[in-house]
Order: sequence, then C-alpha cells, then structure tokens
Amino acid sequence: MESNAERILRLKQEKSEPILSVHFDDMVDSEDDGYVVRPLCGDVIRFLKRKMFVIVVWIDGRHGKSKKGLPSYEDTIGFLVENGVPVDHVCSFDLDRALDSDILLSGETDFDGDWRRLAIELGVIKDGVWQVFLVKCQDGSLVTGKCEGIEACETRLKNGLGSRIIREKGFDDLAWVSRDMSQKRARKMLAFLRDLGRKDRSRLARGKVSIERESDGTLYLL
Repeated sequence: MESNAERILRLKQEKSEPILSVHFDDMVDSEDDGYVVRPLCGDVIRFLKRKMFVIVVWIDGRHGKSKKGLPSYEDTIGFLVENGVPVDHVCSFDLDRALDSDILLSGETDFDGDWRRLAIELGVIKDGVWQVFLVKCQDGSLVTGKCEGIEACETRLKNGLGSRIIREKGFDDLAWVSRDMSQKRARKMLAFLRDLGRKDRSRLARGKVSIERESDGTLYLL
C-alpha cells in the first residue's frame, strides 16, 4: 500500500506545477455542532489552484475521535468542496512528519489561518473595499447583503454558500451592486436598503432609481 510520503512524491512527479499543502485545521474553525470553513479560505484556494496543486494535510493525533463533528479522513475533501474550497487530495501525516514535509502554508510555519490577510496580499480582494448588493432569489424576492469583494461573493452565492435566507430561498441572480466603499459606509447603506419596501428595491434593481447621499451622509433614492 502506498504511503503518504510516497503519494506526495508521486504527485510531485506527476504535476509540473508546485504543490500547495495546507493544514486542515488552518482552513476551519470548530463550532458546537462540527466545523465551518473560515471566511475567504475557498476564494484564496480557488485563486492559488490556477498555479498550484492543492493538498490538505491531515494531522494524525491532533484530529482524533474525541472531536465531535469532524469529517472522517475519507470525507474531508467532500466536506471542503461542499463548503466552497476546491482541493485535490487529502494526505494524512503524523505531526513530526508533517513538520518535515514541504508545507507552504501551515500554522507551524508562516501561516496563521488569516485568510483575509492572505487574500489581500494575493490581490484576491482589495483592503477596505466593500460593496452592498441585492440578490434576486428563486421566489422573486430581493434580499440585501454586503461583502468584501463582489466577484468572490457572487461565486459563493452561486455555490449555495450565502446567508441562511438566500440558501433557503435559492439564489437566482445578482440584481444590483453598489459602487466600492468603506466598511462603515457599507453598513449604513445596508441598513438603508433593509428599510426600503419591495417596490423601491425592485425599482433600484431595475435601474429606475439610484441611491444618493446628502452632504451630511443621509441616503435617499433619486
């Protein structure tokens, strides 16, 4: 039976591009009912996969049966892909061997699981650039939201990874997106959108009106 070390060597020989190895525990946060993928993790991995072959390193001993809700070794890829992280393989290591292997991103070396910082450094998102949007759901309703990086956000929405209400209603289309703004202004515009009635949201989505700002910061429809 092929060992994990032999598998890594074989994959390196088969792939001309570099291999990106990421610890599973740098990709997720634990919750009472299991694990959730950290924000922007999937967007960064999706970007890096254009240049690298992505392997998830599973550390034996650290992730044992004592942790409830942890996906099994066999189910790890399925769990990550279902949550918007496109990975290629999962390899299991004991901790000592993992530290000696060619790990480019790991909690033990130069990566602390801050996917937002990494996304900014790679240019996946711009620091401090936020957008507010309206999503048209499959039942025809218009749901509000805000995000940092609209392209990555739209990908998540299409993959069923949006807010609970959007997941329940079903994503249909991105109906309207604001201009770039600071997070503070995005919060204020989101509150303004949530106060609008269905008719005004529909007019905004169809381009019949726009959101304008008074000199004192007050928002209004024009």
